[in-house]
Amino acid sequence: MSTQNIIIAAIIIIIGFLLLRTISKLFIKVLFIILLLVALAYILLFYRGGLLDIGNKEFILYELQEKYCNGDDADKAKCDCIITPLLKEFDKKYSSEEIQELSKNKAKSIKEILETANANKAEIKACLKEDKSESFWKDFIKDVKKVDFKNRIKQVFQYRDSTAKKK
Repeated sequence: MSTQNIIIAAIIIIIGFLLLRTISKLFIKVLFIILLLVALAYILLFYRGGLLDIGNKEFILYELQEKYCNGDDADKAKCDCIITPLLKEFDKKYSSEEIQELSKNKAKSIKEILETANANKAEIKACLKEDKSESFWKDFIKDVKKVDFKNRIKQVFQYRDSTAKKK
């Protein structure tokens, strides 16, 4: 082998090494970004039900029943005057399969609960008045709306927009 061939081989090896090092750095960066995106997607969608609460398929009214009817005596009026009549109304209006299907869409569930509650508002308020718990109606409506993730996001943006307009 001549000296010229050795120099050319050394140059090729050095260029190959530099090229391989650059490609491996790029590959590691791309791999890191992909792993970060996968971890972020997992956290957002699946960890503890995810932000969209995909893992929780229980009907919202059942969650509120658990909260009010199995809680302390202070929530007894909410259970007797609000939750129980609404559950009876939903049992008349929907089959268990329809309720199960409705529970998959939280926004639609909340809309149906609020519509049914507003349709029975007079009876509910009369019952709450007997128990001297008229303020529970507003508390219940707030609790139902808290469950809705999209509503909370809208409130954040509305607050941000309203403060930006004031400046």
